[in-house]
Amino acid sequence: MSKQTSKNEWLALLNALDRLLKTRLSEEEGRIAKGKRAFNIMILAILNEAYARTLRYYVHLLGDGTRNLKAETVISGLWKELGRLIRHYDPALSSRLTARPGCWSQDSTWSPATIQKAWLVLNSIRVSANIMNPDKKVLQRWSMLAPE
Repeated sequence: MSKQTSKNEWLALLNALDRLLKTRLSEEEGRIAKGKRAFNIMILAILNEAYARTLRYYVHLLGDGTRNLKAETVISGLWKELGRLIRHYDPALSSRLTARPGCWSQDSTWSPATIQKAWLVLNSIRVSANIMNPDKKVLQRWSMLAPE
């Protein structure tokens, strides 16, 4: 009998965050149209930074494959901070994002297979966040090529 593969916690977290953003958008569509945000600016700023650093690191990993513990620590810290900030919106997701050591210590989180799957979900998250805050300056910062 073959071993069952364990659930990839990072992908599960991203999918849950994507659902949360889409839910917030649909619930507050009228408020957003009036210029109100589904999330506050701090949440969107941390999400922006976590997204950008994660994608830059993914490009690095796919390029030479060498893991960098310092970069992983910074990235995990940003996602944990996001988890702390969304506690009001989704306490369960918040707890999972802020877990220690959480998914960040798992090799599968940084594998090429996970990167390919996560990239799509991260872009969906980015689209939802852009709709929540359509400020042109914020949209420009979403670029993975933005300076660190």
